Amino acid sequence: MKRTLLTALMLLVLGILAGCSSGPTQAALEQLSQNDAALYDAGQPLLDEAVNAFAELMPQSLRPQATSPRPLTLAKDGEDIVLIGGPWRPPFPYVLPPVDKPVFIVIRCPSKRPCYADLAYLRQAPQGGYELEWYGAQGAASVRTPAQVEMQGNPEQTLIPDIKCRFSFYREGDTYIIDIICTFGSANPSARVHIVSTLPPNTLPGRSLGGTLSAEAFEAKFKDICCGRPKPFPPLWPPVWLQREDVSVVAVPYDNPKLRDSTPIEELVGENLGFLYLRKKPWEKTTTDCGPSNVWCTPEGDPFLNLRLVRNPAGGYAVQFTKLGDPNRIIATLPAQVLPNDGPVGIGIEDDITSPEAPTLKIKWPKIKIIVIICKGNCNINASG
Repeated sequence: MKRTLLTALMLLVLGILAGCSSGPTQAALEQLSQNDAALYDAGQPLLDEAVNAFAELMPQSLRPQATSPRPLTLAKDGEDIVLIGGPWRPPFPYVLPPVDKPVFIVIRCPSKRPCYADLAYLRQAPQGGYELEWYGAQGAASVRTPAQVEMQGNPEQTLIPDIKCRFSFYREGDTYIIDIICTFGSANPSARVHIVSTLPPNTLPGRSLGGTLSAEAFEAKFKDICCGRPKPFPPLWPPVWLQREDVSVVAVPYDNPKLRDSTPIEELVGENLGFLYLRKKPWEKTTTDCGPSNVWCTPEGDPFLNLRLVRNPAGGYAVQFTKLGDPNRIIATLPAQVLPNDGPVGIGIEDDITSPEAPTLKIKWPKIKIIVIICKGNCNINASG
């Protein structure tokens, strides 16, 4: 009797550490998607506040725009939340490339402190090429960062209402990379513009905002719901997450001893590294661009995927997505770059002008960095890392 009781208690403890025994209900998943949408929507009034804070730098042409939401991307960066957004409302209002026009607003929200913002104009560099000119606190001198502008096709021939833009954000070492990619719809599908630069140096003080942005409620609800099934190892909290118009991702590493001990990457083959909550937007079931084996839209409306490192038969590595709680059920296997990570945890997304509908997801967990393309068909990794 004592042995039976001890066994039951051990199983209970393991269940608490690694997750509960049953998956979330459909109502819980719907609640999670509502919390996901609420967090994304919370960025909109903060972006509006930042636009108003830079009113003296905003062109008059932006003021009579309609009330449609501004495009934005949110990401968790350590303890901070970073928001990259447009100072305009769709459609994109400028002739391309938008020289001498505001193209970025970047807002940083430190934990439990007010947010602050910087505004960037695209400028022609005196020596040729392009720069971003960044404006921060009132009275502070602006600073410039080099910018790369790529153009494909003939964007000048596209009517402004057809232009759609979205933002990317990722971190390489101590450098934050931001970019905007604009595509042109059915009227001119081959035309694209891509602007890439870095955030301004810390010497530029940001413009203070009254608003704040907190993900505590979202992360708490996510933790409540995602723990509803077994996991290979206990999860490490808090998660890293990223949201934009086309995708929402939450990445949670496992407390895998091999990751904790800085095991060489080759010895991690076959190991479970963490799990993802990953949804391709829109939320409706009519979404069709789900990629191989529907991995990005996830079967049965279940957006939780266990991530395992395997070898790629073509060379290098791949990530194998399995159903969380059922490691024998393989959803998809996708080629990936896998690199050591000696820096902080984080998550980013990067666009490619040659494949604007296949963004690259960059997940940085303790000791390891995973790069995989959110693609529809064949996936070919071409990101630099």
